[in-house]
Parts: sequence; C-alpha cells; structure tokens
Amino acid sequence: MAWVLVSPRCRRHAAGWAAAGTGSLAATALLGSLSVSPGPLFWGAAGFVTFVAMAGKALALLRVDDMVFDPRPRRRINGRSTPGSAFPAHRALTLGRVPDSRAEGA
Repeated sequence: MAWVLVSPRCRRHAAGWAAAGTGSLAATALLGSLSVSPGPLFWGAAGFVTFVAMAGKALALLRVDDMVFDPRPRRRINGRSTPGSAFPAHRALTLGRVPDSRAEGA
C-alpha cells in the first residue's frame, strides 16, 4: 500500500489540512445562518469551495491517487488472468454433475 510509504510528518500535515477544511466549512455555515438574505448563499458557497480546496491538499499529501490508480498488474491464479474463469468447475462441483457441451435433445 502506498499509504505506508507516506511519512508521519505528511500524515500530520494532511490531518491538519482536513481539520482546517472541516472547521472552515462549519464556521462559514454558522456565519451563513446568522447573515441576512443574500448572505447564506455566499457563505455556503465560500465554505464549500474552501473545504474542497483544503481536502484536496490533504488528499494530495497522502498520495491517494497512487493508492486508487495503482498500475500494478492483477494477481494471477493458476496462470489464469481472472478468478471468474473457474466458475464452470465450481458449478460442476455444486450441482454434482459435469456440464455437457452438447445441445439438449440431440
């Protein structure tokens, strides 16, 4: 996992950015609830934009893109590329018979 490679210092900084983003969202929501008519929309939008920017910084510090879009090849099982290719064998074992490839009634 790539998160193991992230230093504790970067994790602390990321936690700080995430806490600051959440705090700014809460503070602007409070300001918006106390303001007059056009104010709540402005404060809500400003809080959301600030939260997205700070959360993006936190995710960049944690290298989340490396974890999500990891280019590692899939694990192979017995030389097969997908575990779904073993399904006919599973079906034969659970039904107690070997599937017949011939057409029925022939």
